[in-house]
Amino acid sequence: MAEAFLSWRRPALSTLIPANPPQLDGRITADFPLALNDGGAAVPFVLTGPQDVLQINPQAVVTRRPTPGSVNVEITHAPYAELAEADLPWRYSPRPNTPAGIQPWVVLIVGETGRELTVASGQVVAAGQLLDEHNLDMAAAWAHVHQIPGHSDIARILASRVVVDAAGTTVSALRQDTDYTVALVPAWLAGAKPTDPPERAWRATGNATKRLPCFDSWSFRTTAEDDDFKRIAERLNPLTAAEEAALAAVKVGLAALALGPVGPGRLTMGGA
Repeated sequence: MAEAFLSWRRPALSTLIPANPPQLDGRITADFPLALNDGGAAVPFVLTGPQDVLQINPQAVVTRRPTPGSVNVEITHAPYAELAEADLPWRYSPRPNTPAGIQPWVVLIVGETGRELTVASGQVVAAGQLLDEHNLDMAAAWAHVHQIPGHSDIARILASRVVVDAAGTTVSALRQDTDYTVALVPAWLAGAKPTDPPERAWRATGNATKRLPCFDSWSFRTTAEDDDFKRIAERLNPLTAAEEAALAAVKVGLAALALGPVGPGRLTMGGA
């Protein structure tokens, strides 16, 4: 098997979810077909939803990047977490499978420590602007499964906080020389009533400060330096044709050593 990336993974049972699934107490219901000797039967079942998850086992998160406590982190690097169970980001999504992708039920957000994002007692308080810059309409692109030959598959979730600059280019919203906190939070919350289906945890724009459950978190600090790998690479200029010819003429880095036949002789060696 070659190395590959998958846009999502869910338990096989999710294939039984219809396009417009019925709900029972705010949870998806579907039918499991049974083949019997005297015919068949459809057994209804209810799927666990995001509103049923209170915590995530800390051991489920096997990698956190940047490493917790890191300093001098380049702002072009998106924080991410890797999960040992490759289907976990989509397992409790309240949406059926679609070729266009599935919004995960859990996402990563990143914000300035204390000013935009505060974690305490298993919850996170997130500023409205921070949530605006984590548009859940794009959440299906924030997670994927990574298949590596010889290793167990992993799920990876990115904290994709971006803005559009004056030139119309999408760029990172992180700032230099700043403390940031990353938090793993649900993308769906329980409905207003126990019988209501789950609702998206926040809107696409115009959000107010919001308190969310926090399943995992860590912090890092960005670099104060202006240079990063991308900017340094952009300053490199390719050699001109004349420069390439001059370099080839002097054969920089090339060496040749001619060896002829060795004639007979006596080799004297010291020893005890």
